[in-house]
Amino acid sequence: MPSPNTPLSPETTLRHALRPLRKALGAAALFSAGMNLLVLALPLYILQVFDRVLTGQSVETLIVLTGLVLGLLALQAALDIVRGTLLRRAAAGLEMRLSALTMEGALAAGAQGEREAAADPADLREAAAAVAAPHASSLFDLPWAPAFLAVIFLLHPLLGAFAATALGLLVLLAFATLRAARLPTRGAAQRRIAAGRDAIDYLRNAEAVAGLGMGPALAGRWAGTSAALLALTGRVNASVAAVLSVTRFVRMSVQAGIIGLGAWLAISGQITPGAMIAASILMGRALAPAEQAVGCWKGWADGWAAFTRLRAAIRAMPPHRPAVALPPPRGQLALQDVSFVPAPSARPILEGLSFSVPAGGSLGIIGPSGAGKSTLARLIAGVWAPTEGRVTLDGAAHSQWSPERIGAAIGYLPQEVQLLAGTVAETIGRFRPDASSADVLAAARAAGLHEMILALPAGYDTPIGRGGVALSGGQRQRLGLARALFGDPGLLVLDEPNASLDPEGEAALIGAMEAASGRGAMVIVVSHSASLLRLVQDVVVLREGRVQAIGPRESIVARLRAASASAPAPHPPEPISGTEGEGSA
Repeated sequence: MPSPNTPLSPETTLRHALRPLRKALGAAALFSAGMNLLVLALPLYILQVFDRVLTGQSVETLIVLTGLVLGLLALQAALDIVRGTLLRRAAAGLEMRLSALTMEGALAAGAQGEREAAADPADLREAAAAVAAPHASSLFDLPWAPAFLAVIFLLHPLLGAFAATALGLLVLLAFATLRAARLPTRGAAQRRIAAGRDAIDYLRNAEAVAGLGMGPALAGRWAGTSAALLALTGRVNASVAAVLSVTRFVRMSVQAGIIGLGAWLAISGQITPGAMIAASILMGRALAPAEQAVGCWKGWADGWAAFTRLRAAIRAMPPHRPAVALPPPRGQLALQDVSFVPAPSARPILEGLSFSVPAGGSLGIIGPSGAGKSTLARLIAGVWAPTEGRVTLDGAAHSQWSPERIGAAIGYLPQEVQLLAGTVAETIGRFRPDASSADVLAAARAAGLHEMILALPAGYDTPIGRGGVALSGGQRQRLGLARALFGDPGLLVLDEPNASLDPEGEAALIGAMEAASGRGAMVIVVSHSASLLRLVQDVVVLREGRVQAIGPRESIVARLRAASASAPAPHPPEPISGTEGEGSA
């Protein structure tokens, strides 16, 4: 493996993760070869017992042969245990090596609103489970079926022809049924993934669902989705059940047929009774992997489909670790002809934005609802990447830093504060394992939260619940502010930061903004609040995704007031005082 400092693309990481798996699969194939060779021990033992021991009445020979076959069978069992252990460890290693990359890709795609193409951690688990499953070993036994058929041919050509015909019939039956069920299986997998994402969306917005009385409507919609999924799954399961039933019938019929054929050949003196029983055992051993494969094909198909989706998603991920570690950004912010289109056929949210903010400067972003203010904040914070143009810090795009370094240099407070399950201290420290208590305390004090946190049942160790359900809206917003202030970032991006704050919370916010500007940080705030805008040096006015005006705060405010005074009464421009949300734009 390359050193941690070597730049690795996601595809290279995938190759490194698959290398131990391939080695494990190769070793499992070797163990399978030994196991299948040892399968011959029991038929040979039966041949010797029937053809020599019984005719020679030799107890000593029987004891020796029995001890030898028991030892070989024990060795076969040991090889089977080792093979299973290899596959389970290989699956666990694959999941361990790709889990962080998969979650990183899922989070990045989720932030960009591209969850459909994201690497799904559930796909990684399903692919690993397919490798670790007990039935996975039957894949290694399948190639040995022709070898057992060859041994049966040696016992008698007629027995071999019968066994080969039976095995061919079983394989053809399996392939015909699997081909017919392939499309329903693929459709069921896609619908299952979509249904899971719908359920997550419903639960994430459970408060709005309950408050707006949407529960029955969404429950009915979910019932329809579940019915369609159950119908598809039922078709797949029916196909599997039919295959298993027919396969079991064919195998039992073949087993009975080879015994009957062997008995006829033994009666006619063409083979010995020992050869008849040995042929029956070998026939069962040749058919067993095929029957297991037919019964377990759905698990393999689902695992391979999950791995295919995971591999495609990882290969589509951009390189995330630059070769040269740039210093934390502290200089100029510049937008160069920036546009953002959420989807290829959608209307641009932002179009042709170009402006800059000097090092240590501050900027207020205002405009009517839907003007693109929150989208601009996301682009500046590096949450989203522009569709066209460049957003640079110190002349470099966000992608030229590693996510850890650029993330530590930016404090971002979104309009809708999203909190993860954890303690207050973990939340403020951004769940970083190296977050020091001093930095956590400093961020809490900067946000005016220290006394409030101490009043909680367990202080900084108080769990906040998933989504911060244990906190009020104002507490969540102030906790999000403390999280943004953690580590004294050089760039502070605040989107409607006082939307849920009381006067005390707004005073703490103003103090935090003043302190950040005082230590030389760049402050970008989306707000119409006069108390916040008075803290910024420049203001940019957005309208319909374009820059309508930009300049010093006093000049822009004067122009807006003049425009407001001269505008017709029915269509007044939006005031720059008061707090106003923007939604997803």
